[in-house]
Amino acid sequence: MSDKSGLSDQVLAAMQGVKSFTREKEVQFEEITSNSNFNYLYKCKINQQQYFLKVLMAAPKALKKELPAERVLGEIRGINTFNITNKGARNALAPEVISYDEENCALLLSDIGGGRFNLADLENKNTPLLASESSRLALATGRWHSMARHGSEIHDFGYEEDLRAFIFQSLIAPGIKEICGDSADSVLGRMLNTRECLIHSDLWAKNIFVGETKDVALIDFEGCIVGDPCFDLSTLLAMSLYKILDVGEPLSYWESVANSILKNYFSGLNDPAWKSDIMKRIYPYLGVMIACRLFGPFPYVININREPIANICRSLVAGEISEICGIADYFDEIACV
Repeated sequence: MSDKSGLSDQVLAAMQGVKSFTREKEVQFEEITSNSNFNYLYKCKINQQQYFLKVLMAAPKALKKELPAERVLGEIRGINTFNITNKGARNALAPEVISYDEENCALLLSDIGGGRFNLADLENKNTPLLASESSRLALATGRWHSMARHGSEIHDFGYEEDLRAFIFQSLIAPGIKEICGDSADSVLGRMLNTRECLIHSDLWAKNIFVGETKDVALIDFEGCIVGDPCFDLSTLLAMSLYKILDVGEPLSYWESVANSILKNYFSGLNDPAWKSDIMKRIYPYLGVMIACRLFGPFPYVININREPIANICRSLVAGEISEICGIADYFDEIACV
């Protein structure tokens, strides 16, 4: 049900919860994600301070699949552990959880937008920020993975199998299956079944905010699960590749950015044996993640030939490319044809 304003009962109840928590009768909510594929996000100002209300939907708006409501607890866990790990490190931060409404699957979050812009909106003149901030986020993510490998932080709330299945079956697998078919099953199986630490599982540009004088900020921990750290690392590499292609920088520039991401991530992880294990699967995973955003359910719009990228994905999954420079060299060969 919904009222005549078009808002669902869940959203209306979440808004009322904010008013009750803050003891403010008049709170203005401005929706800022009308085109979101999944949830609702509202900007709200309380006593001259700006906050954000996030309402997690039981069924994503763009997919006919119900998700467990308890994932709001996983998002809180992800945000809190990320911030605890990186507190004072001056590398990256996430919004603070001001309050949460478990019944209505809602979070009231602090504002991390002041002085930052979304990495998805990066322009060519700002590409140095892509290099510096993605590397800083990689360092912070490595630290977070290391801290969240053991202890109470990796507690399973009981819903993660359903969420994990949704992430892989509905979001990750379709892209690589389209271009590789069953030959991708082995890689997808490893990605699905490796359980080593907390992971974000959505480190794409839309969830990363950067600025000249601000720490890089990370949002949207709703997909936080116990999983494979290589999943997050390969996403960061794929994200940076697409941004370089999008702004028209040469692939030699991406090679430098990618190597910096790897260096900083493993510096944060600080575990040589774990690094060796992750590096054994990073390139096939990268093939999956590149395919995810070009051939998956929510593809990026990039003005380049898709088939050469499909060939790169096939080569990565097959283990035929095992170096960052090999990917850049492949693109250079394509450009010369």
